[in-house]
Amino acid sequence: MQGGLVAVLLIVLGWAAVRPVAVVPPTDRLGPEPNEPVADYLARSAESLDGTGPRWALVSLTTEIRPAEVAATTGAVRVSEVAYRVPIPRVQTRLLLVAVPGEPPGVADSAAVAADRLLTELPASGRQRDVATVSAARLRAGCACVVAVLVRGEPTQLRAIAARPGVRAVQALPADAEFGWFAVDPLLPEQLDRAGPGSDDGPVPPA
Repeated sequence: MQGGLVAVLLIVLGWAAVRPVAVVPPTDRLGPEPNEPVADYLARSAESLDGTGPRWALVSLTTEIRPAEVAATTGAVRVSEVAYRVPIPRVQTRLLLVAVPGEPPGVADSAAVAADRLLTELPASGRQRDVATVSAARLRAGCACVVAVLVRGEPTQLRAIAARPGVRAVQALPADAEFGWFAVDPLLPEQLDRAGPGSDDGPVPPA
């Protein structure tokens, strides 16, 4: 009898060891909800800057800037990620989040990292391949393609950033939010009415 119980226990333990582990989705989100009115997002972003204690925040820009211009926007606040999206009229391009060490060289080098990622994951053929190729070329050429940055700072610092020219919104998470447990999807410069995908019926320019 005892041997039978041991055998059953080993089978159960073995199943528990090999069964797939559920992937836990992010519990927080930085950026507008799908199809959210932009005015609503701007309002709740401003409200999120109350409170005390350092926190993660997303800085969305009014227009795309170059990596060298990020420091003028964020000041001394720690930059953790740079969000790139190459602007091409009426063409959907990929949003790329690149982690950086925080120092200016890391931010400056992040455009090349974004380009390498596009080329590494290049589709075999078709429109998506053409879009990725021209996007990578523009990133390597130093395009104004930064649409947002993820930072960590005190609410007073974040409010100062929100008041700077070129900053459209600064949205902060609660102080207890942990890196890696929140999604990031910035408000894009071309999203004027609602947050959602634009048209994708334009011609793809040559690289």
